[in-house]
Amino acid sequence: MSQSATLYRISKDTFDQISKSHKEKPFDWSASKSYLTLQGSFMGLEYVLSKGRETSIAKLVNELFNPRQSLGKEEFEALTPEEKFDFL
Repeated sequence: MSQSATLYRISKDTFDQISKSHKEKPFDWSASKSYLTLQGSFMGLEYVLSKGRETSIAKLVNELFNPRQSLGKEEFEALTPEEKFDFL
């Protein structure tokens, strides 16, 4: 079993809308312009992107892969059995 990270590309307007909403509602996948899933390799990518960089860049890379704040929530019950297994 491995971990994965999915990065979604959304507009600034969409991001602002989600971040201003104080309700934890599910993320609307159709709001993303594209996405990238890093299966089992994101920790290595995080290391390579932050190694030898200025502290501000290393912090930005860390925040990208390990966010302190989450926008929206995952609707666990709406996932397929395979997605639930991957989620756990």
